[in-house]
Amino acid sequence: MHSLKLGRLKSLDSLLKGCLSTTEEILVRNCDSLESFPLDQCPKLKHVRIHGCPNLQSLSEHEVALGDVTSLCSLDIRDCPHLVSFPKGGLAAPNMTVLRLRNCSKMKSLPEYMDSLLPSLVEISLRSCPELESFPKGGLPCKLESLEVYACNKLINACSEWTLQKLHSLSHFTIGMCKEVETFPESLQLPPSLCSLKISDLQNLKSLDYRGLQHLTSLRELTIDSCPKLQSLPEEGLPATLTSLKIWALQNLKSLGHKGFQHLTALRELEIESCPMLQSMPEEPLPPPLISIYPGVSFSGK
Repeated sequence: MHSLKLGRLKSLDSLLKGCLSTTEEILVRNCDSLESFPLDQCPKLKHVRIHGCPNLQSLSEHEVALGDVTSLCSLDIRDCPHLVSFPKGGLAAPNMTVLRLRNCSKMKSLPEYMDSLLPSLVEISLRSCPELESFPKGGLPCKLESLEVYACNKLINACSEWTLQKLHSLSHFTIGMCKEVETFPESLQLPPSLCSLKISDLQNLKSLDYRGLQHLTSLRELTIDSCPKLQSLPEEGLPATLTSLKIWALQNLKSLGHKGFQHLTALRELEIESCPMLQSMPEEPLPPPLISIYPGVSFSGK
C-alpha cells in the first residue's frame, strides 16, 4: 500500500498493525484514541503526518529507543498537545529531510543527536511549541538549508546558544512571535550563507543591529513584518546584496535609515505597506534597477 489516510476513528491499534508493514505514506488526523505511534515498526514508511491527535504521547509503542527508521523522509506533527518528547536515543533516520512541529504545546525537546542521526535534514519548522528550551547537544545537522522558529519563546530566548554560524548551507531563516526580543540579531550569530531572512511578530523589537547583518553577503530577500515598536531601519543601511525588501505593518516606523535605499543597487522589489507613521521616502533617488521596473513607485501608510 502506497498511501493511507485515517481520521476520526475510535480504535486504531489493530488497524495500524495490519497496515504499517507495507505503507509508504500515512496521514493520521483527528484520532482521539491514538496514544502512541509505532514509528519503528514501519519499515517502508517514508512520509508521516500526525495532525490533531490530542492524546498522542509517544512515537514508540513501548517507550524504548527506536530502531532504525531508514526509509523515513519526512515527519510532520501538529496539534498534538500531549506529546512531550521524542524517544530516547533520537531518530536513526539517515534519509529524513523534513521535520515539522506545530502546536505541540508540551513538547520540551527535539530528537537527540540530530547532527549525527539526521545527516540529510534540510528543513526544520517549529511553530507554537512554547516549552521547547534548546536545540540538542551537538547542534543542528550541517546540511540544514531552511529553519523556522515561530512562537517558541523559550527556544528563542536561548538563541545565543544556537550556533547557526556553523551551518554553512543555511539559506532561509524565519524567526517570529516572541515578546522578549528587543534587538535583532544581537547575540544570535547568523551564517553568511543566508539568502532569505524573515523577521515577524517580534512585539518588542526596537532596533536592528547592523553589526549582526553586515556580514550577510549572500542575503537577497529581507522581510520585516508586524514589529510594532520598530521605529527605524539601521542608520548604516541594509546589506547591499538585497534584491527584495518587504516592510509590512510596522505601526511606528518613522525612518528608513540615514542611507535610505540608494546603496541597494541590486534591489528589484520593494514593498512598504501599513506603516502609518512613515511620511516620506528618502530624499536620495531609488536604485536605478528599481526605477526601471517600477517607474511609478509609491508607498502607502494605509
